[in-house]
Amino acid sequence: LQSIVNRLGVSGYVIGGIPRDLLLSSDRALDIQDVDITLEGNVIELIAPWLALSDNFVCQAIYPEYGTATLLYK
Repeated sequence: LQSIVNRLGVSGYVIGGIPRDLLLSSDRALDIQDVDITLEGNVIELIAPWLALSDNFVCQAIYPEYGTATLLYK
C-alpha cells in the first residue's frame, strides 16, 4: 500500500480497526481481514492510476456521493 501511495504522490493513512487494535492489543499477530485507508485528494480520480500501478486490486464499487471506493485485494 505504501509503495502505491508513494507512486501516486499523495498522502495516505491507515484508519479504523487496524491502528486501534495495534494500540490496544499486545498481540502483534492480529488476524487482519480488511484495511481501511484514506487518501488525500480526489479518490475517484485516483482509482484508475491505483489499479494501473498494481494488478493485485480490483474496484468493487465507487460511491461518488461520498467520494469513496471499495478496492479488493485479489
